[in-house]
Amino acid sequence: MRRMIIALVVALVGLSLTVYAEEKDTPSANYLRTKKLKGIISLDVKDQQLAEIVKDISEQLESQALGTLSVKYGTGVSRNQRLTIKIEKKTLEETLDVLLGNDLGYVVISTEDPALKRYDGWIEIRTGKERGYSADSEKAKGVKGKAIVKADPKAEMKKEEMKKEEMKKEVVKVEPKEEPKEPAGLTPEEIKKEKLELAATTFFDLAQTYLDSNKTDKAKAKLQEIIKLFPMTDVAEEAKRLLDEIK
Repeated sequence: MRRMIIALVVALVGLSLTVYAEEKDTPSANYLRTKKLKGIISLDVKDQQLAEIVKDISEQLESQALGTLSVKYGTGVSRNQRLTIKIEKKTLEETLDVLLGNDLGYVVISTEDPALKRYDGWIEIRTGKERGYSADSEKAKGVKGKAIVKADPKAEMKKEEMKKEEMKKEVVKVEPKEEPKEPAGLTPEEIKKEKLELAATTFFDLAQTYLDSNKTDKAKAKLQEIIKLFPMTDVAEEAKRLLDEIK
């Protein structure tokens, strides 16, 4: 069972860490890097969902005639996580540095792959510290202060061997399941909405996984399920928008 869980996690992470490898940026990706990321952003939000902050940023870019900002959320990144941030007239690139902090990063999607083409010119928010370029991209090494240091494969193999040895010695203990704590300071209605948003996000992430695997029919079915089961959520609105794009 443990091995099955590890294999599933590795597979999901692999899906989220797609390398959008292009020798040269596509026109859409180049426009995002040279224009949108240089747009000026101001934010003053407290305990606001990441998706709502992104929407605010997108509207500010649009008001500067730079177009909207489209975002893909990688595996392990919740669009519903709440953030507090104050930014005064910073570039979008600087804003993302502050907004994403040390736990999240982003990659500019540049691809001609038919299965991923609809994401061309978007950014993907991921777990990690990437800033604009994928950690596996050669270009990432040339971005001062932004490059991701790859681990030594031999050292990683040794770590894996040590983990396997530890797992053999480990005595599995079943701990009593701790009940999740309700977010402080929220009304019952807000708590209910938060739970619905989280549930809908799980469905939405699965729909995106289907799309990335070119399983369009399954993706459409999952998006329609979100709209039916969670009609009042922000994720349902995103599902409607995505359905319109792939029809």
